[in-house]
Amino acid sequence: MSFEAYAGTDVGLEREHNEDYLLRDDELGLFVVCDGMGGHACGEVASRMTAECIKRVVHSQRAMIQAVSEGHGPPNALAEMLRHAIEVASQEVYQASVDDPRKRGMGTTCTALLLAGRYGIMGHVGDSQLHLLRDDTGLQLSHDHTFTAEAVRRGTMTEEQAAQSAHGNVLMRCVGARDTVQVDTLVFDVVPGDLLLLCSDGLSQYVEGSAELQRLRGGRGPKDFTRALMTAANARGGSDNITVICVVAQGSPDERAGQSRNDVLLTLDTLKGIHLMDGLSVQEVMLLRQAFREQSYALSALITVEGEVGSDMFVLLDGSAEVRRGTETVATLGRGAHFGEMALLNDRPRAATVVATTPCRTLVCDRAALHALLKEHPTLASQFYRALASALSMRLDALYSFYDTGVGPEAAALSARTTLFHGT
Repeated sequence: MSFEAYAGTDVGLEREHNEDYLLRDDELGLFVVCDGMGGHACGEVASRMTAECIKRVVHSQRAMIQAVSEGHGPPNALAEMLRHAIEVASQEVYQASVDDPRKRGMGTTCTALLLAGRYGIMGHVGDSQLHLLRDDTGLQLSHDHTFTAEAVRRGTMTEEQAAQSAHGNVLMRCVGARDTVQVDTLVFDVVPGDLLLLCSDGLSQYVEGSAELQRLRGGRGPKDFTRALMTAANARGGSDNITVICVVAQGSPDERAGQSRNDVLLTLDTLKGIHLMDGLSVQEVMLLRQAFREQSYALSALITVEGEVGSDMFVLLDGSAEVRRGTETVATLGRGAHFGEMALLNDRPRAATVVATTPCRTLVCDRAALHALLKEHPTLASQFYRALASALSMRLDALYSFYDTGVGPEAAALSARTTLFHGT
């Protein structure tokens, strides 16, 4: 997949110099926005050091990027590489501030985007932002690491209270404040027509999220859109440095490109439709998508085997399957069906065999990958495990109801098996 990009930065109307730093490397597919802080021009130093360090680390891993772009490597490896690059940058910025007292306290935000084939990989610290504009919708893929944004996510402050807070600009994380930093990463699918926008808070403070960005776009290409956004930020106050990078994904209009786009949208829509994702935002569903891998099964292939221990949950993207206990078929599954949730909690024998009755494509959630992901996102973990507990509770309620209806024991047992196999 190719792309068209444009980047711009402006000092704004109130600052004497620009502490933002942008990096655009089309050959690497790397784009970075950093917003420095520290006074006495030290913010400029921190932002530039961070971007250049990230480029150096990413450049050293060109072979890995090429492998992922060609479908021969896991995209999560690039997320770990980008995380490492930002961690190294934080160490270098921090050490520079220790070595030179004039630079004491300098730091920077950092939002980095790496494009590799059909994948976008984000590395993020601070309150610079990454937005995805797709079709008629817009999503902020990054989370702001400010005091108020964190409080809203944890439920200790409402959005109205956050808007009135005097601590709205206080950063809870930044690159260089310490020699270690917690980095948010995200791997997501990119389809032709997607516009990815990186910006500093010199723009975001004047725009009401991705929805307004989508309205302001108005069909503009990356160059005109970037310039229009910087003009709008200055027109609305220009109180800070303004930096914008726009990247538009381009693909051939042939059948293969169209199918790839449809597959990406189908995957996201299918995940949003399962009850374990109830109450989650699209951004959170995209985050959980990283714990799933795609796997295809031929006609008559065994997806799970009764009695075998497994650690995966499955979601059917397309095709159909049957659930069998012994020689008895207890259920038929179609697109959007999911099964195996209990395996996400512990090792236990599968309660049923699931057989593909047509060629099938599935999303497979690996327990270890899911737990590692949720460990980094405790609020999301709480929501997900609450939904999982609710689903299992409803299945137990359904089981009890079968025995309370007065039906014969054989019918009750069959209904119970049909209800409970999903959790196998």
